[in-house]
Amino acid sequence: MANPFKKIMKEPKRRKLNSRNPKPGAYLGVPADTYHGANALNNSSLKKMLTSPKHFQLPREDRPALLYGRLYHELTLTPRQFKSNWAIYEGAARRGKAWEEFQAEHAGKDICTVKEHTEAKALAKAVRQSDLGTEYLKGAGHNEVSLVWHEEVDGMPLTLKCRTDRLAIRDWVPCVVDLKGTTASNKDEFAREAAKYHYEMQAAWYMRGVEQALEVTLSNEDFVFLAVEKSTLITCAYWLPEDAVHYGRQKMDGALRRYVQCVRENRWPAPNNGKAEELTNYFPSPFEGMEVVDMAGLEVEPLGVAA
Repeated sequence: MANPFKKIMKEPKRRKLNSRNPKPGAYLGVPADTYHGANALNNSSLKKMLTSPKHFQLPREDRPALLYGRLYHELTLTPRQFKSNWAIYEGAARRGKAWEEFQAEHAGKDICTVKEHTEAKALAKAVRQSDLGTEYLKGAGHNEVSLVWHEEVDGMPLTLKCRTDRLAIRDWVPCVVDLKGTTASNKDEFAREAAKYHYEMQAAWYMRGVEQALEVTLSNEDFVFLAVEKSTLITCAYWLPEDAVHYGRQKMDGALRRYVQCVRENRWPAPNNGKAEELTNYFPSPFEGMEVVDMAGLEVEPLGVAA
């Protein structure tokens, strides 16, 4: 039986990604800056539509958490490229003359501190040396695969993109592996973290990219979060339930349709359309194990006011 994924199990001819007019397909060896500069929508930017179209329009920020995430990914997936892409700053703070001179000397590179490099290197080592790291990061597959595909949403043609941490081949089926650093120590804590950061939309988006670019069909178990707990360096792996991925696809489709509407109307409203609103759903939803208190049934003696 011929392997239907032979073209991505072997090293294909590397193609250049045209930033202005990216063509559909899978790309290997594309620098991160080239990928980010490609004229296409990605999940990170579209996810802002869930907050408001006005938030979507904000420029991309290189926050410390994002920078640290790139450092951890680099040391885990492409450690040989670290010296070419990064510089380690030994100063005490990112300010002052010494910092400015170091930035100028290493223009074009990302910069991390000694502490950040040490911590991220420990995370990367823990993941690679774990049994789960061996299972998902070694063997057939490729790291940092850039995917581009076209879709038509409500009559508007769109170019979309994603960049998988690793596209592994398991039992002849592509498996998207996404690296996460986490504070969660068990699956219930990670589930709450995943819900907070809309991981279900990320999974749906990346699965759509693989399905469109490689003409395959993935199940919910074909997108795996490979998570290392920052405090203990313990590595775990999780996938989302089928209904969560379905919900992620709905959120993705809704965000795309809203984006198309905003483009057509040339209107990018703020949250609540810029109007004052009541804070509905004020109290948090209960989760498993949380004691629910009936506030309406409580009889509380009013507090006295000191004379």
